[in-house]
Amino acid sequence: MLEKVRSLDLADRAGAASVRAEVVTYFTNQTHRMDYPHYLAQGWQIGSGPVESACKTVIGNA
Repeated sequence: MLEKVRSLDLADRAGAASVRAEVVTYFTNQTHRMDYPHYLAQGWQIGSGPVESACKTVIGNA
């Protein structure tokens, strides 16, 4: 994804280069949090479904 964002042609879009730089920096700094194959191999949930279900159950029982 980062390579696609880096390769976008932004010549005709004012201000887009600075936004792209922010996006690239953000995702580059967060890649260690996006190792989804590793998380799945550990048996960890990567979706929000279990949390949403737990919230619904807890609130439903209140």
